[in-house]
Amino acid sequence: MLASAACFDPGRAIVVTDDDATTAGPDGSSGTGDPVADDSGAPATTTGAEGSDGSESTGVPSGAVCGNDVMEGEEACDGDDLGGQDCTAMGFGGGVLACAADCSVDVGACITCGNGVIDGDEPCDGEVFAAADSCDEVGLGDASEPLHCTAWCTLDFAACSACGDGIVTAPESCEPGILGTASCASLGYDGGTLACGDGCSFDLAGCTQCGNGVLEAGEACDGSESNATCDSLGWNGGELGCTAACTYDTSSCGSCGDGEIAGNEACEGADLGGATCASQGFFGGALSCGADCSFDTSGCSGSGCGDGVVDAGEDCDGNAFGHTCLGEVGLPDGLVVCSPTCTLDTSGCSGTPPLRVFVSSGHFAANFGGVDGGDALCQDAADDAGLGGSWRAWLSDGSSTAAARLSHSDGPYTLVDGTLVANDWNDLVDGHLAHAIDTTELGVLADVPSTWVATATTAAGALQMFNGTCANWTTTAAGSAGVGNVQNTSTWSDSGAIGCGTAVSLYCFEQ
Repeated sequence: MLASAACFDPGRAIVVTDDDATTAGPDGSSGTGDPVADDSGAPATTTGAEGSDGSESTGVPSGAVCGNDVMEGEEACDGDDLGGQDCTAMGFGGGVLACAADCSVDVGACITCGNGVIDGDEPCDGEVFAAADSCDEVGLGDASEPLHCTAWCTLDFAACSACGDGIVTAPESCEPGILGTASCASLGYDGGTLACGDGCSFDLAGCTQCGNGVLEAGEACDGSESNATCDSLGWNGGELGCTAACTYDTSSCGSCGDGEIAGNEACEGADLGGATCASQGFFGGALSCGADCSFDTSGCSGSGCGDGVVDAGEDCDGNAFGHTCLGEVGLPDGLVVCSPTCTLDTSGCSGTPPLRVFVSSGHFAANFGGVDGGDALCQDAADDAGLGGSWRAWLSDGSSTAAARLSHSDGPYTLVDGTLVANDWNDLVDGHLAHAIDTTELGVLADVPSTWVATATTAAGALQMFNGTCANWTTTAAGSAGVGNVQNTSTWSDSGAIGCGTAVSLYCFEQ
C-alpha cells in the first residue's frame, strides 16, 4: 500500500556534514539527501545523531565555550543562538531546529515533508511524485485523472472516479465520513480531530503535535509560540517558558516573597541586589525592600538626583529645560533629555552642525583689495577671536556674487553666541532673517548706528547692480557702494548706498 501520511521513524538517523546530509537506516543501508518519513501517518520528523546527553544532534563543534548562549569558534550553535539557521535552511520542509547540549545542531524536530524532494517512503512532495501520478496507476480511475499531493505528502485522490463512492479502496486512506479505526492518536499525533479530506486521504489539519513550533488546540504554548506572559498569568514579570509537553514553564517568572529577585522585582526581603540609598540618588540613610518587592526609600535622607531640584554636581534633574541640541552639541535637530543619573543625554540630537556668522568689529576703508581682501579681513577677525574655522565675506563685485562664493548649508546659521539667524541657506536668502546679524566676532553687539556693512549684494546673495562696488572694492575715490545695516532683518544686506570714503564693516560667514 502506498503511504497515506508521513511519520516519525525512530530507526533512522541524520548526520549533517559540511558537504551533504546522509541518512542511515537501522539495517545499515545509507543514502544521500534529506531525512525521510515512513507511511504510518504520524507527523514527519527526523532524528539526529545522538549527543552525549541523549539529544539528537548533528556535527561535533570544538574549540569554544559551550553553554554560554553565544556561538564561538567551531560551535554549530549555543543555547538559543542558532546563528540564523532553521530547519528549512538545512534542507527540511519545516519544523523546529534546536541546539544540543554539546553545541551541535539538533534536527530531531525538523520535518522533511514540504521540501519538494521525495524522502524515504513519501509518495509525493509538492509537485514531485515518487511513482504513480495518475489514478489508473493506483487502481482508482482512468489515466486522464491526475493524482495530487496533500500538505502532508500523501496522495490526494480527489480527481479519481473511485474517490467518493463510499468504499475505502486501497490506497485510499478513507472516504468522506468513513475513517475506520483511525484517529489522530493512532497516526502518532498527541491529539486533535482527524478528518477525511476531499481527496480520500486523511486531513491532519485538526491533529496537534507538541514540538512543531505551531500553537494548536489543546496546547498552552509550543516552543516560542505563546499567547501568555508571566504578568498575564499573575506573576511579577519575568520570562515565560514552554515545557516539552507544551505547557507553561513559569520557573523564570517573578514571585514577590519567594526570596529570589526575578522578573520585574527590584529586591526581595533583605536582598537589595547591591542597591543603596546613594545608588537611588540620595545622600544617605537605610534603603529597604517594600512588600511589593520595590525599593522603599522612606529611610533614605538628603535630596539628590530625582528630587526635581538641580543640586551641585547635577546637570539636570527630571527634565532638561533650557538645554538644546544646538547649544549643547551644536546640532540643530532632536531633544536633550535628562538621564536617570541627572546628566544631560544628547543621544537624540542630530542634523547638520551650524555655520556661524558675525559682523566685524573693525571698520575698513572700501579699498580693502576686492572680495579676496574682504575674505582675508574676515579670517583675521575670526582667528584673533579664537573662533577657528574658515571664513568668507558676504560680498559681491562685477565678476562674482556672495551666493556663488559662499557655502550653501542645509543646517542652521547662527551668531557666535548660538542665536539662530536662519534654518538653512534657503531660509537665509528668502528676504527675512530670524535675527539680525548684529553681533561681532567677540560676541558683543555692534556699534549702532555707526556700523554700515559693505555688501553690494541683495538679500538673495546676488549683485546689487545700482549702488556700486567702489571699483570692486579697490578705491576710496568718488563713487558709492551698496551696504546693509545690522539693525535690519529684511534689508540687512541691501539698505542703500554710501560714499566710497566711508569706513565700513563686513558680514563674515563660516564655511
